[in-house]
Amino acid sequence: MKKQLLAVPKFTFDSKITNDYIKEHTDIAFISILDPDNDEKKFGEHPNFLQVKMWDVEKPITALDGYVAEPPSDEVLKTILRFIKQHEDKHFIVHCSAGISRSGAVIKHIHLKYYMEVDRLFFDHNNTHILPNKYIFVRLYELDQKIDPEYYKTTI
Repeated sequence: MKKQLLAVPKFTFDSKITNDYIKEHTDIAFISILDPDNDEKKFGEHPNFLQVKMWDVEKPITALDGYVAEPPSDEVLKTILRFIKQHEDKHFIVHCSAGISRSGAVIKHIHLKYYMEVDRLFFDHNNTHILPNKYIFVRLYELDQKIDPEYYKTTI
């Protein structure tokens, strides 16, 4: 069976994905991407669930109150890459606020790396809304090449 990848907005994820759903669907890996100022803690510890926090910015942005939103750190992106590698045999559902940019970058990275195993029609049909954050997409690729250089030598 080919992998299926889906980027969704937070409200869809929150309304459909429950603690029991995650426990029952061990064939799916879930990645929850929240804004760093969101104190929400989702679902506790599940081996097929990862929650990370990062802003959807490509360079630092200073708000009127002086707060600076920073691009995602390499450590957060490496955490995502390690999780993907641990669950490479699974389907993926990834959410961020709108299900477009951050989750789009992660899903597009998985799609690129595992293209031959992804159900392309499902991916194209269910992810027409994504507009991947270019910074996140490029950094995932660059960091993944450092972690898994042999893969990219043989497949790209």
